[in-house]
Amino acid sequence: MIGRITILAVGIAILCVLTATLYDEAPEIGDDTTDVIFMMGQSNATYRDWAARPAQASPVPEPGTAFYYGTSSRPSGINQTAEESGIWPMSNDSGATIGDKWPAIAATYTEHTGRSILMAELGEGNQSIRLFNPTMGGRLWNYSVERVADVMQAMENAGMTPGVIRIVWIQGENDVLMNPDEYAKRLIDIGDSILGGELGCEVTAPIWISETRGTNGQNGSGEAQVMVCEEHPNMFRMASTLALTFSIAAGPLAGDGIHYSQKGNNLLGSEIGNAIGEQAQSDNRMSMAIWGIIGIGVFVLILIACVAIFRN
Repeated sequence: MIGRITILAVGIAILCVLTATLYDEAPEIGDDTTDVIFMMGQSNATYRDWAARPAQASPVPEPGTAFYYGTSSRPSGINQTAEESGIWPMSNDSGATIGDKWPAIAATYTEHTGRSILMAELGEGNQSIRLFNPTMGGRLWNYSVERVADVMQAMENAGMTPGVIRIVWIQGENDVLMNPDEYAKRLIDIGDSILGGELGCEVTAPIWISETRGTNGQNGSGEAQVMVCEEHPNMFRMASTLALTFSIAAGPLAGDGIHYSQKGNNLLGSEIGNAIGEQAQSDNRMSMAIWGIIGIGVFVLILIACVAIFRN
């Protein structure tokens, strides 16, 4: 009898340890946490003043649901010092306080998930993927590590706890002539480093890509992005291919000949936010199902063990 009780106690202890380990490894997604999206890449990932037309920034996040890291008037560029920046609301009762893709991404994400979100910038215009490669001492990688630390500290100062952290990669126009295999290798190197925690935070896979457009029929980086997403779906996922249909030279979706108009950014942002939000919903449902199965399993095992002991 004592032997069986001992076996039962040890079994319950093992189950409890396994459950606690799984819980500890799960991303923190409590109601009091704020999810984070880092926009990483070149100029179409960064925020630009010329695109900030709040009246056109549609959809607009509900007040109190979306925030950005920066000054009171705009998100911070990757080279701005931490002393200049803090956490600011992305919208208020009068509408969006900033434009670009940011409010559309935030609005669709919060609609899908019901969770608050903070967005921050890890990018610089007209730069090659080479500058993001951590194993080669990439300047922009080093800046990104510093900026992530700044954002995490700013969230702590604001009394905010990071929830799920995600990366959106919008880069490639500067590398459309690069050999696709070289670009793919560099992108995978970056992905390994990001998901390995080398940015200084735990990023949830996949890394989301908005596919780059080509130049004069050449698009080595875009070809590589598609290939990497197909071959490494647990590391990278395509968030948007919509920009491939945009004209940057003319029409309502064109901005300054290089970037998208606010209307174009609204469409792109909504598509990106939908892709990430739908995946987040799926992840949450899967997480709830797993925890439900674990809970039921532990209860059943304990019940069976108790019945067996009392019968003997």
